[in-house]
Amino acid sequence: MHSMRQRRRQSCQAQTLRRQQRARLETEAWDRTPAVGREFGSPDFDRLMEKDYRDRAGVFHPALNE
Repeated sequence: MHSMRQRRRQSCQAQTLRRQQRARLETEAWDRTPAVGREFGSPDFDRLMEKDYRDRAGVFHPALNE
């Protein structure tokens, strides 16, 4: 039979491992997510930035450049 200290250490190690695995899976899922809209890397990025520039919207809004 294991002492209480050994069981507690094993439990903490198991919890830490599960937390690390969840974080790794979340990071991998985020990395696989394709860019959309105005995100850099999106196939529409250049077209939408040009549209914003013409419309003086988004980062090109005059209030942001004062």
